[in-house]
Amino acid sequence: MEDLNKKELEALKIIRNSIVHNGSKPTYNKLMELLDYKSPRSVNIIIRSLTDKGYLKNDEFGRLIVENYPEIKTTTINVQVLGQVACGQPILADEIYGETISISTMIAKPPHTYYVLRARGDSMDKRGIKDGDLVLIRKQPTANNGQVVVGLIDNECTLKEFYRNNDYIILKPNSFNSENKPMLLTSDFTILGVMVDVLPQM
Repeated sequence: MEDLNKKELEALKIIRNSIVHNGSKPTYNKLMELLDYKSPRSVNIIIRSLTDKGYLKNDEFGRLIVENYPEIKTTTINVQVLGQVACGQPILADEIYGETISISTMIAKPPHTYYVLRARGDSMDKRGIKDGDLVLIRKQPTANNGQVVVGLIDNECTLKEFYRNNDYIILKPNSFNSENKPMLLTSDFTILGVMVDVLPQM
């Protein structure tokens, strides 16, 4: 079996971890994000290469599975759980120090700083964020339109899609529940971080 280059190995680890923990391969958008690719074509090329080399294949239902996986040391870091964040109306910001979770550096990439929050509510369930899920957050003060952010509003935290439009900011839910409404803000808003991933249930 042919050897893998660094990028192929990275992609294979991401795909395997997603299949093991979530029961399915990651989306093209997630692979693009984690591999720092700019287009789906690059993802297609690397998946085709892994398939041609015998590491991936499609089963009888067309699902992508890992056929072979080399023994590789996985590096992890401990990420602190800081409390909970509202997927609905904002809740009072709190911090609970002491508990940590071990997360692969394939997801929590150095040198960035990360923390974990527990989601409360259903306003982001279309993004796969359910009530009680743990979400990994990369600490940063800015975000691009469409990213899911942790926002601080008058000392209350919320988890929403972020959109900036001229002089105001929209924090938008992505939910099956029509009672969840967008929030329009003109001041008193701080970005505490951007969501990287929803962590698999342990």
